[in-house]
Amino acid sequence: KFVYVSQDDIGSKSFLRLGDWSRYAFTKEVFKYMFNVLDESIARLQGEISAKSSLVTELNRKYQIISEFLRDTDYETIESIDDEINRIDLVLEELVAGLSALDKNMKADSIQYTELKDAHNFISLKYKECILNITALEDKIDKYSRLKNDYDNDIEKLKAIKTANSRIGVLDKEVFSCPVCDSHIKIDDSDFPFEISSEKDLNEELNSLSRRRRNINDMISEMSFKLKKESGYKKELDERLDELRELIDEESQSMITPFLTQRDFYIKEISKNEKVREQLVKDLKVRNQQEELLEKYQVLRKDIEALTERLEALKKNAPSMEGILQGLGDRFSQYLKGINIKNRTGIKISESYYIPVIREKEYFKITSGGLRTISSIGYLLSILDYAIDHNVNHPLLLIFDTVGKYLGKQTKEKYSKETLAFEDDLEGMSDPMKYQNIYEQLLNTVQKAERKNVPCQIILVDNDLPNSFSTGELSNIIAHYSSVGEDGLPLGLIDDL
Repeated sequence: KFVYVSQDDIGSKSFLRLGDWSRYAFTKEVFKYMFNVLDESIARLQGEISAKSSLVTELNRKYQIISEFLRDTDYETIESIDDEINRIDLVLEELVAGLSALDKNMKADSIQYTELKDAHNFISLKYKECILNITALEDKIDKYSRLKNDYDNDIEKLKAIKTANSRIGVLDKEVFSCPVCDSHIKIDDSDFPFEISSEKDLNEELNSLSRRRRNINDMISEMSFKLKKESGYKKELDERLDELRELIDEESQSMITPFLTQRDFYIKEISKNEKVREQLVKDLKVRNQQEELLEKYQVLRKDIEALTERLEALKKNAPSMEGILQGLGDRFSQYLKGINIKNRTGIKISESYYIPVIREKEYFKITSGGLRTISSIGYLLSILDYAIDHNVNHPLLLIFDTVGKYLGKQTKEKYSKETLAFEDDLEGMSDPMKYQNIYEQLLNTVQKAERKNVPCQIILVDNDLPNSFSTGELSNIIAHYSSVGEDGLPLGLIDDL
């Protein structure tokens, strides 16, 4: 809205959304942002300070509660608790070392126990190996038994085929006479859909299957014998393992008894000291929590101090809205002087709406459409001129679409309702010099930026140019069109269509 102004917006009472006050509030915020007077940064810092202050109050409350509790319960200091934990750690280290040495002595005092244990381990390995052998044999017997059953089925099928062949017999190749037509009929066995195997082939296949069946049967018998042998060996190993377990238990009992009292002492002392240490660690956590609260409290206090300093600096260095409006008002007044507006009094920028005021009338209350056109152009040009002199959030670009609205021309019907013709006459809006002066003011602003080496651009789309402009100034025309192709100029887009 502060960079591009269409023909409908120039000189309109709704310029910059004036009149739509709910939406114009957004325009005012954009205006503040342009000149770095938006209160967002200050509000954000104030909110952050408020949040941290609330947190500081809460931390201080928790710290006081914990401190009072610790005083009432006679809690030791962090240093005392640390020292006690270190002392218990040394005691535990000695007890664990004593228990470990006792266990080593218990093992070293029985050579016979070690020998029995080694024998038990050796026989256990043999037992596992025996189990694997038994499993493998059972799998093989099952596999070969199923294969033997298949052979039995095939042999029975072949025997059935032989029986069928003997009963079916051999067909005669006689020639018969047809009882109907007296033609000869010959029966050929190739006409039948089945094949009759020869006796020789059947016998060979039957002998082969019977031979395989006998071999499989022999293998099953051999593996069954091995399985029986392995099962007996497994039973023998079971008995030997049971004997060794009884001997190991007896040896363990006789070996451990002298050490039981000492071992119980070590275990009880270790357990007691571990419980004491566990309670001390809990006490230390409570003390550490108190210290953490204090540290957080101190850090937050420092943060609040730093944020407060930043807030004060921001408030101190923030640009004054009064000064900005004064600067814009001075530039706007100078612009109106250059346009040669009559009765230039009460000229400023409104403190409430940040819009031009002429003769104490705010922009949207001005009844002359021509004066509003000049004011809207001058307002945006004053902002651009201010941006040339100051570092503000403005792209240093203006785009106007037709600046001659209400100025000495036939006013379009749709715009006539927003102006009073006699007011335009009183303001002298038919004077062609005002139209020319607008161009002069636009050029003056761009030339000022050029002198200050500030990148700046104004793009103006218009149907007419003042006749008094020189050729040098016209060199800034980027594109020139004619609705009738005058002087060889191309047609404009609308006319071309």
